[in-house]
Order: sequence, then structure tokens, then C-alpha cells
Amino acid sequence: MKKGKRILALLLAMVMCVSCFTACGNSGSDPEATKKPIQATVPPNTVIKAPEQVANDGNAKKVELKVWAPTEEQAILKTLCETFDGAHPEYDITFTYEECAEPDAFTTVSKDTAMAADVFYFANDQLSNLVEGGYIMELSSVIQERVEANLDQAAVESCKVDGKLYSIPFTANVWYLFYNTSMFSEEEVKDLDVMMAKEIPGCDYNFSIPLNNGWYINGFFLGGGCTLFGPEGNDPTQCDWASDRGVAIVNYLNKLQATNKLYKDNGQADTIGLLAEGKCASFCTGSWKALDIKEALKENYGAVKLPQFTYEYNGEKVTKNITPFGDYKSIGVKRDTAYPAEAALLAEFLTGDYAQEVRLKARSISPTYKTIMDMADKYGDPAVTAGVAQTSTVIARPTIPQLANYWSPAATIGACVCGKNEKVTTDDATTLEFLQSIVDMITATK
Repeated sequence: MKKGKRILALLLAMVMCVSCFTACGNSGSDPEATKKPIQATVPPNTVIKAPEQVANDGNAKKVELKVWAPTEEQAILKTLCETFDGAHPEYDITFTYEECAEPDAFTTVSKDTAMAADVFYFANDQLSNLVEGGYIMELSSVIQERVEANLDQAAVESCKVDGKLYSIPFTANVWYLFYNTSMFSEEEVKDLDVMMAKEIPGCDYNFSIPLNNGWYINGFFLGGGCTLFGPEGNDPTQCDWASDRGVAIVNYLNKLQATNKLYKDNGQADTIGLLAEGKCASFCTGSWKALDIKEALKENYGAVKLPQFTYEYNGEKVTKNITPFGDYKSIGVKRDTAYPAEAALLAEFLTGDYAQEVRLKARSISPTYKTIMDMADKYGDPAVTAGVAQTSTVIARPTIPQLANYWSPAATIGACVCGKNEKVTTDDATTLEFLQSIVDMITATK
């Protein structure tokens, strides 16, 4: 009999230790990492039924699969893999589990393909490199049809190259706004300028954001009307941030800084402590911080999509939504795996409706499966609802290799604003010259 027969009991009895996603700003993700494990406080699954668990048949094919996933996914991963094994009596699977952070997948796979996992989690900004290097397997047309029918269209498109599906998305890699519901109302968090103008007794900072990070500062430039690599994001020679509009957006950021109510989170979980102490009222981050923030804010825990902001441009007030990159995390299969069919089926299961609900309930990870997205509100988790809502207001992350030039120069803009550097505070002409130097670095070719 398979171990899989005990999975349903294990799902309810096990204590899942999870910590937040470790990401890398230069790979197009949040750089923050929380190392303290957080206990899941709700049952992992309540709506979608687990697959029936059955015994091996007499001719079960022996299969060996190595799976890479981030630290915070390990407990869930092992349970899900055993569930998958128990649902497939035609296979007798031996699993090997190893930790690999999603932003590190390409680097790790490319170092030693022979030792690479058969199935691995990764952030989608690495997809073009994985495909170009021949490290990831194209999924079958049958799986592609099922994925296209059941998962969010934008999420699925992020996993394609030239129309071919190479991985399956399981969550959006996007940031939004967490806030203290005793300090801001649902109406107030719709407008950043309203938030910044409010006097909150005992609170030092109304708003926290890692402004000196390219993953975050683009929310103001892209949301404000500027483009990166042209309107379609595919022209490596184009970036219009060195413009009157770009200067106006920098001036707006300077005004945020001048309020003294802006906290520039440095990626070391400082804001989490401030939230817990009541010294900070809101924080821009993503689902990888949700459990930490929930623990910090307790009954005052809230989350919504990003607010609007208003800046002055050519003598007029322009109101726009803060709009981040839209991207996803997905699961793919090594191109030269010895078990392509079995590995592809496992990847499909790990991104399916049952697995996505397990992940949602245990880690507050927003789904990409359409039926679960449609009932996100029913789960009662503000982070999940906010994550789903934010995916409707994003700018597709450029997929061209030139994106690698973007991260450090963009971060420099935020660092100069945070440091009140004369490059951005002297006058508009000096700011424009500074932005031009940034654009030159972003669009530079070898």
C-alpha cells in the first residue's frame, strides 16, 4: 500500500512551517527575506477535494523525480508529492526534495544540468534564459490546452515563448498594499496623498516602501505614464524616463520624502517591527510577507491593491494608479529529464486547483486557477483578495534580455530620493540630466 493513503489525515494533522519568499531585486523580485518560520494557522484545504488515494497496481513503473522548491514551500511540497503519488497507481515514485529559491533556478540549473531537478519552481523573468539555454522542456499540446482552459490568461501567457508553453504559473509575483485597519479606512487607502496627509497619533510613518529598489520604484514611473523599452516593452533602445514627465514623477517622490512620514524599508524586515509597534500604518510588499504582517497587525490586518497618486505635470494635476510589473512564479520541467511524462504531470498537479488551494490556505499565496480566483473573497484572507485584485492593474514585465540593465540604475533613482541627493533636489534641469544618465545605462548595448 502507498504512503499516499495517509495523506488526507496528514494534511489536517501536520504543522506546516513556512517563511516568506526569498527574492532577489536584480532578478526582478522583492529582495526581502524573513528567516523566522511562521506557523500556518488554518487548515490547508477546505473547498477542493484531494485526489483519491489508491494502491499501486502490479505493474507500477518505478520513477525517480527530484524536485526543487524554495524553503518555505518544502512542507507543502512533500505532502503534495505524496498525494500525487497516491493518485497514480501506475507509478511507484521515489522523490528527492532539495531547496532552491525561485530567483536562483536558472543560475543553479545552468551550473550543472546533470544534477538539476526534474521539476523546479522559478520566477518567470528567467524563462527566456531557460529556453534559450535549452534547460527547460516544452510542455505537450494536451497539457497546454488544459492549462489555457483553467488558468488565468495573463498568467499562462507569461509562461510562453513564441506561443509554446514551457511552465505552469501558480501565483502572481506582484506587490500591493498592506495596512493597519485601525489607522486607515477602506476609502483612505485608495489614495496615497490622502494617506500621507493624515495625522495618526503615535504613528511615525504613514507609508513604507523599498523605494531604492527597481522592483518598486517602477510602480510610480510606469503608473505615472512613462514606459520601459517602449509601449510594448520590447524595444531595448527605448526608455522615456528622462523627460518632463519623468522629472515630474521624481518631484512627486521628493514630496513624499519631505513629509517625513515615508519609511524607506531596507529589506531587513524593519517595517514588520514598526507595524507591530503601531509606528507604521502601511507597507508595500507581496504575499511573501503576508504571514509576517498578519502576525504583526493581528485583528488590524488589512490588504488592498495599490492606491492612486497625484503629481503635477505641465501645470496640471495628473492622477494615476501606482502600477507595478505584472509577473508570475511557475513550475517547469528539465529538458533532459529521464521521466518527461511523469515530471510534466507532476508539474501540472503542483499548479492545479487542489495544490493552489493548499498553498493559499497555508501561505496566503494568491491563485492563478480561475475557479479559485473567482471565489478568492470566500477564503477571508485580505492578502489573497488584494493579490488577485492587483493583477488587474499591472504592466507586463518586459521579457527581453535588456531588462538585466534596468535594476541597478533604477534603484539608484530611489536611493537618491531617499538620500535627498542634489542630483534630484537641485532643480529640474539637474534632475533631467541625472535621469538621462540612468536611461543611458538602461538602454546601453555591449
